[in-house]
Amino acid sequence: MIDKLIDSFETTVKRANSHETGRPRVHTTIMESVDVVWGSDLHGTQYDPLKDIYIQQGVREFTTVLRMIEAMKNRSVGLETGFFRGGAHLLFRELFDKFVSVELNPAHLMKYLQNNVLDDRSELIIGPSVAPSTLDKVREVTNGELDFIMLDGDHSYEGVKSDFLAYWPMLRDNGILAIHDSSCPHVRVIKDVYQFVQELKQLHFNIDLVHIDYCGIAIIKKDEQNRNIKLPENKYITSLDALPPNARLCLYGAGNFGRRMRSNIGIQRKDIEVRFFVDSFKDGQEGNLKVINVNNIKEYMADIDMVLVTSMYSRDIETILGKHGISKYKIAMSFL
Repeated sequence: MIDKLIDSFETTVKRANSHETGRPRVHTTIMESVDVVWGSDLHGTQYDPLKDIYIQQGVREFTTVLRMIEAMKNRSVGLETGFFRGGAHLLFRELFDKFVSVELNPAHLMKYLQNNVLDDRSELIIGPSVAPSTLDKVREVTNGELDFIMLDGDHSYEGVKSDFLAYWPMLRDNGILAIHDSSCPHVRVIKDVYQFVQELKQLHFNIDLVHIDYCGIAIIKKDEQNRNIKLPENKYITSLDALPPNARLCLYGAGNFGRRMRSNIGIQRKDIEVRFFVDSFKDGQEGNLKVINVNNIKEYMADIDMVLVTSMYSRDIETILGKHGISKYKIAMSFL
């Protein structure tokens, strides 16, 4: 079945562009022509990102994953984070009763939907993958139970880790979770994914790595051993509502993100007091707040309840806080 699905993918795409798929969820114009572009064939290829169906995975790696899915006993509901050009969604949905794609960038979905008709098997959710509203919607359309998960959205360490912590508990026993771009530590934009997969190995997750013709896909089957592994504490704040009431905070990171978070807290959480900023390299003043160098932070810990990390370098900051013996901290996700 899988070989036939791959070989006839252009037909699959064209069928998705027609009325043959059943009741349309979205109905606009039909593409005049479609080109299928695989990630493994992308180098040196000219393609139209507004029209072509682009699959980021390598064809042989992706085929291997599809065969694993085909062999699963239960294939009711699957989910991916990261929709991009929709090629993976079109293939995955052929194997499930319902397939859900979560995408942060509305433009990616809109460009796709302007040229496609999708039926009830497709659920498309726009929003940050770990935002409370997104997770609520996922639980609503899936009853909080998934047979398959593909993490291929935010490739930062914080992004892939928070996705894993959010979605792994929804995976049914004997289900499969796949993490794309998991075996290329030398590639800057995806090296964090590799590092997180290594962390999962240290937690004794059994991981099969499919690395044939592109950037690799880590495969984890939820079994008796994996389901009992204690997950690391989720340090990520995805909503200001999650901050403790009447908390006294310092913000670690006095750059644009930190300043924006201070403003948002002042508007949305008037019960919370931001007492000062912390920085790894400097001290001084930011607005009417003092900036404390991290080497002096322990002198001020009695004045606060928690450190809120507001920096894109949160992983390095976690290490620094650990060296100073500070465990009362949370990390603000960048979409806040």
